[in-house]
This record gives sequence, structure tokens and C-alpha cells, in this order.
Amino acid sequence: MSVTEPLFRISRGMSLCAAVLLVTVMGTTVNAVESNEPEVKPVAAATSPAQSGTSLSGHRLFDSSDTALIANKRFQVGVFSPLRWRWDERREFISHPLAFLLSPNVAYKQQVWSQGDFSVAVRPGLSVPTGLMRVLQGQLWGMKDSIGWMVSLDLGAIATWRSPRWPLLVSMQLRERIALTLVGETTIGHNDVPLLEDQFSHVTDGPTTVLGFDVDWYPHDRFALYVDFEVQWAPSAGSFAVDSNIDLRGKFMVAWAWTEGFSSSLGAMWVSSQLDRQRLSGVLPVPSTGLPMPLLDCTWRW
Repeated sequence: MSVTEPLFRISRGMSLCAAVLLVTVMGTTVNAVESNEPEVKPVAAATSPAQSGTSLSGHRLFDSSDTALIANKRFQVGVFSPLRWRWDERREFISHPLAFLLSPNVAYKQQVWSQGDFSVAVRPGLSVPTGLMRVLQGQLWGMKDSIGWMVSLDLGAIATWRSPRWPLLVSMQLRERIALTLVGETTIGHNDVPLLEDQFSHVTDGPTTVLGFDVDWYPHDRFALYVDFEVQWAPSAGSFAVDSNIDLRGKFMVAWAWTEGFSSSLGAMWVSSQLDRQRLSGVLPVPSTGLPMPLLDCTWRW
């Protein structure tokens, strides 16, 4: 079995799920329109954002990073998570403040379609990672490699389903990432640092495709749970293709809101790369057969 066959199977499975979900939503909408019988709606008590599947964007812990929705808050920023600026109910701008001086970056997300509980958004972005990569070069890649001035492009699409009965969001995303060296030459052969895999793999291993599946659950006004899973495919990984052609990444986070505008989150991340495990298991107390890494962040919203 070729190394790309698992990715194609996963891609077909996710596409089938998306098609079934879309047909279900559209069928429900058509049935509602074709019905001529008058509908008597009982007066219902007011529900909190945690109880209503259609108002989760107003939840105090709502995180729009992997969804097609836009948060009700104007701004959101974390210690390690990006700054999000809500332009209106369909558009937002994103940037990482900590990395901006060494790696200028900006992304834009726009919700392009919404029907009932189903929404679709596009998310293009770009950055200039040369400065950051040169600062980290001696510790991560060695000084023998050259790093040219480049532009990193990130093109993504996100589809999100909001449960009409439960405080639950299910999202799927497809991203294509590519780095174009405009001045000089970039000769780094491979990136084997798991915390930087998402940022630099498309620079070191060639154009990278990312398929993501995310579940966000908001059971309480002060509590939320996020589960993310990604398949990252770098078909041009060269001599490292056996190890890094397809990488799996999983993340589990729980968040607690201390106030209306401040929260903290704790979780863990796991990556499948053999090089990542072999490299870090020698210096950190992590098993060589897996790489769970603790994650901690604090977030402000206003």
C-alpha cells in the first residue's frame, strides 16, 4: 500500500461526511418551506448561550479558530494564541502578536455561506517567516543551511455544523500551504520540531495539505472542551518521506472562564512523527512510542 493511500481514504471519508451533512441540512430546509400547515410556536423560556446551538458564538469561551463562525466579541487574544479582530458578523482578521516582529503575519476569514445550522468560510493568510527562522536556525537546523526571504501562503476553507439541540460545533477544514522564496535560496531539508511543525513544515518539506476535524463542546457558561485532529501531508518531503510524508496531530483542551473576559485552558498535543519522538524522548520524560505534550494558555476577550 502506497504512503498516500491512507490520506486519500481519509479525504474521501471526510468528503462523504460533508456531503451527507449538507444533504441532511438542505433536505430539512426544503421540507420546512414546502409545508403549508401553520406552525404554532410555544413561548419558550430564554436560554443561555450554552443551551442554544445557534447562539454559541456569544458564549464567553467561544473560540472561532477552527470554525466557520465569527465570535460576538470584538477582540480575542491569548499568550500563545493569535489576536482576532471581529470586523463584523461575517469577517475577522487574525495575527500572532508574539511572532509579528520577526515573522509579520496576517490572515482573513470570511463567512461566505450560511443555511440553517450549516456555515462555510474561507481563510486566506500570508506571512514572512524568514526573520524568525534565522533566529531559530542555530538551535533547530544548523548554520550550514541557508534561509532566503520568502512569503508563506495559507489558503483554507472551513465547514461548520451547529447542533440544534446540543451546545456542540463540528467543523472540517481543508488547507493548502506553500512557501515561495523570492530573494536568495532556502536549503533546509526537514523540520523535526513538533511545536513548529504547523508553522514551518511547508517551508522545509514543500507544499503541504492539511485536513482537519474539530469538535467544540460548551456544556456550561464557564466550561468548554475542544478536540482537534489533523492529517498533514507533505508529498515533497524528499529523503524524509517515509517518516514525514503523512503526519497525524491531535489536541485536547479544556477551558474555564474566570470572568466574562478572561479564561485559561489546559490540555495536551500528540504528533505521530517518528523523528519527533526519537529526538525529544532522549531529553524529555516522554515515551518514544508517542509524544503527548502539555499545553497551557490564557485568553482575554472584550
